Amino acid sequence: MGYSGQQAPSGPKAFPVFWDYSDCGQRSVVRHQIKHLLCKLTGEKAQKLELVLGEALSNANRHGSAIRLKINIIGSKLILRVRDNGAGFRGNARIAELAAVDMGQLFESLLTSERGRGIPLMMLWSDKLLYNKHGNEVMLINCLRDK
Repeated sequence: MGYSGQQAPSGPKAFPVFWDYSDCGQRSVVRHQIKHLLCKLTGEKAQKLELVLGEALSNANRHGSAIRLKINIIGSKLILRVRDNGAGFRGNARIAELAAVDMGQLFESLLTSERGRGIPLMMLWSDKLLYNKHGNEVMLINCLRDK
């Protein structure tokens, strides 16, 4: 893991921050560290960002065995990236499909579903969401300042 659990980084020189893990036991440690860091960086937005990042990490855990999480700040943007070593999928095509659907109807249809809520939640609570060309890395971009 790149971040050892000391105090959360502060200031632009402390970023980017990386976590690399493949062990289920490390997952809870990483999530605790992320929660602390997101609270420090985003205040009230932290809970929503923790949820969308949790969705991305859950997908990575399900489809790959080695996971890399990178958190960076560029200007007023918080950039969260999750990459796994799985086969990937057509993530940007899925985002385009979902963008054409009424979100209210989409969420209503997903209320009782076991799967399929991750990308819609990430779209709802991120300012921008996109995947790399292989579909095994998601990038969530959020403004640190209120609009």
